[in-house]
Amino acid sequence: QLIVMHDSRLDRTTNGKGEIAETSLEDIRKLFLKNGANMLTREKVPTLEEVLHFIKGKRIMLNLDKSWNFLDEVKEMTDKTGTTEQIILKGNKSAQELKKEVGNKLDQMVYMPMVWPEDYSIYKRDKVLDPEQYVKDFHQLFAPVAYEVIIKDDTAKAGQLLALIKKTHALIWINALWPELCAGHDDDLAIDHPEENWGWIIKKGAAIIQTDRPEALIRYLKSKNRKYED
Repeated sequence: QLIVMHDSRLDRTTNGKGEIAETSLEDIRKLFLKNGANMLTREKVPTLEEVLHFIKGKRIMLNLDKSWNFLDEVKEMTDKTGTTEQIILKGNKSAQELKKEVGNKLDQMVYMPMVWPEDYSIYKRDKVLDPEQYVKDFHQLFAPVAYEVIIKDDTAKAGQLLALIKKTHALIWINALWPELCAGHDDDLAIDHPEENWGWIIKKGAAIIQTDRPEALIRYLKSKNRKYED
């Protein structure tokens, strides 16, 4: 069974313990989720199928982080529920590796490569990929509709990478959850100084901002008369 859970273990986000892969769905159903203050809520852990039924037909796109090891299972489930066009998949593999593994299976799905700088990644990498070549390869083999671009430092090279993506007519997704993803212009700073932080992200060309502060971001966008989809 596929469940909706960020971690591979239950400890951080539920009142359970242990590896998810070693825990039965029956036992997972008994657990409760924690909130951001580490307090238990009344909410249970949903299966992917339950969430897909919930979003079906609504103006919602679901970003399935951590799904890159389960692409076949995810595709089977989204086809079953009629939600394939509402799904965003993302990953870190090179375009050549991904093409070899999935062939044309992603043709009906939105796949968004994550573009990491050469000197930073939170994931183990067998080899460091040149970000610009990474984008060129994906454009040639998949022509992605968007890229999640991790900007550790605001350098000329980062600017060149963003310009390259714009030339491919793909959208730029920038993550504002913590400083190393957006050159220090994260949500925490943006609450008090939105122009210097969310404004900076927009000026870099982001059409999509990943945030933990959606209401505040929407207020800022409205104040600037910017269009948005929440």
